[in-house]
Amino acid sequence: SALQGAVGDLWLLNLETQQLDNLTSDEFADYAPMFSPDGKYVVYTGGRGGEYDIYRMTVDGSGQEVRLTNAPGLDDGPDYTPDGRFIYWNSERTGHMQIWRMRPDGSAQEQVTNDGYADWCPHPSPDGKWIVFLSYETDVKGHPENKDVMLRLLSLETKRIEVLAKLFGG
Repeated sequence: SALQGAVGDLWLLNLETQQLDNLTSDEFADYAPMFSPDGKYVVYTGGRGGEYDIYRMTVDGSGQEVRLTNAPGLDDGPDYTPDGRFIYWNSERTGHMQIWRMRPDGSAQEQVTNDGYADWCPHPSPDGKWIVFLSYETDVKGHPENKDVMLRLLSLETKRIEVLAKLFGG
């Protein structure tokens, strides 16, 4: 993975007090944080021992981080649904990147896309009825700047996917 060896921290800035708190350790690569709708948790991608998984911790820093995924390969890009019932993310556990979802405690992990593309960066709509995501050709690794990419929209009601835009460059 191009991410191996990367190190990053997650920080929380209180806009009222201007207090800046470090949420994660300097020794790990942590990135792509997203808040839960109730503001109590943050989910993020964390690199531990060469594996990248989805983790959750409380925003106030109380308690330990919780590892939500543990499949070999990259699990990345978590985002909550507006009602907080699911976390969507992308995973290469099936051999190429696809969209998955799980409950906020990491249970009930299920594959959402399986369509011959490498699907990345799922984001639920504010009404919770749609997922927008990026798609590359199956053999594309990562999100390179020199490949074709599509912005696609998945209806969670009908499971129909439509292409919103096609462009060259990741």
